[in-house]
Amino acid sequence: LIDFKTAETIILDYEWIGTMPLPRSCRYMFGIYFEGVLGGALVYVEPSTRQFLADYPRKVVQLNRGATAHWTPRNTVSRMIGQSVRHLRREGVIAIIAYCTPEAGEIGEIYQATNFMYTGTTAPSKSYYLDNHWVSERTLADKIKWARTRSEAWQVKFATLPSRRLSGKFRYVLPIGTKRENAEFLQRFGYQSLPYPKRAERY
Repeated sequence: LIDFKTAETIILDYEWIGTMPLPRSCRYMFGIYFEGVLGGALVYVEPSTRQFLADYPRKVVQLNRGATAHWTPRNTVSRMIGQSVRHLRREGVIAIIAYCTPEAGEIGEIYQATNFMYTGTTAPSKSYYLDNHWVSERTLADKIKWARTRSEAWQVKFATLPSRRLSGKFRYVLPIGTKRENAEFLQRFGYQSLPYPKRAERY
């Protein structure tokens, strides 16, 4: 386990989005070290699907950021995910959700390599340009909520941001609870295991 500032040193340099999630949304952050040098980081957050919070409070996490330094071995991310799953089980987590962004050229190869289930794509969404980078609709909603307690100028700023439409993301699920918990979770949300998308099919 590592703290926010430590994870940030890897994520800001090596992750495609180039930003960290809001600190208050972060649940667990893990780092992998090579002779005392940090080589990679994973960031798990509260899931963006609010229904998880209602039906399974504190039992589902979203793998929101992950990156490794260029000099690490090829299997570093897989090893980090495998090791982190053991810790999450001990914390009572029963499922991990992860999404891949087509605009980043991602199809989820790392999730396929670590036995996540592919369950289809999410609905299309929008992102907004704020503070020199693109943020999600949920992040903007949090900002707008904050702006209501501040000046009208902030509210105007958030209402006039440049935006862009995004295609649906690939959604991956890794149940890590007991057999009964896994079956109930998958049934509750109607998740079925689908064939993995392949790069040649998508691009």
